[in-house]
Amino acid sequence: MYSHILRSVRSQCCPSMSIVSENHHRLIHTSIPMYRKKNHYDVLEITPKATQQDIKNAYYKLSKMYHPDMNKDNVEAAEKFREVSASYEVLGNFKLRKLYDKGILHTASPQYAQQAAQEAAEDDPQTKFYKQRMRRTETPQAPGETPVYDFDEWTRNHYGSAFERRMKARMRHKWEMEKEEHKINSLKMDKLIYWMMLTIGLIVLFVPTSYDEPKPLPKVDR
Repeated sequence: MYSHILRSVRSQCCPSMSIVSENHHRLIHTSIPMYRKKNHYDVLEITPKATQQDIKNAYYKLSKMYHPDMNKDNVEAAEKFREVSASYEVLGNFKLRKLYDKGILHTASPQYAQQAAQEAAEDDPQTKFYKQRMRRTETPQAPGETPVYDFDEWTRNHYGSAFERRMKARMRHKWEMEKEEHKINSLKMDKLIYWMMLTIGLIVLFVPTSYDEPKPLPKVDR
């Protein structure tokens, strides 16, 4: 009640102060959404249940799609590329992702979040993989152009293990096929030898031959 009376008196005596206070209060409420960042999972078009491999696959797909070298003079694509890169810097690192899921990177101050990120990223295999994959080429660039990423090396690092598994499976399949073919050829050879021996046996058995009587000598005319 007293606070209501006090506000009424203040509005009557100092209307300008009331307007400033109201505008300031309104400014605070309207400015909050401006600082609300997008969800990293939504940026990479994945769910929080995604695996680290799913995150890598999504980043590879989206970063290649929105890379400035693939979208010349496209402001929206450049902005999307920055969002995708920023999201992967967090979710691509397993330790940073855990901090993000716990809300530490959201609620903490920027200095604390940066310090936590550096400590978590130190000697982390995921971070090393990311840095190696994002290695830029050494070719000179014209002024004003963006760096060109080595997508060939990126692809090798990204799909190297899958390619190796496919090659091993292919070699194993080839070896099994050769083994099966050798087995079939061996069976064919065994059958051929069997029939040859059987034919020779039948010939010996049924052809009449007398070894007790000497053959007559041919007559010689004198």
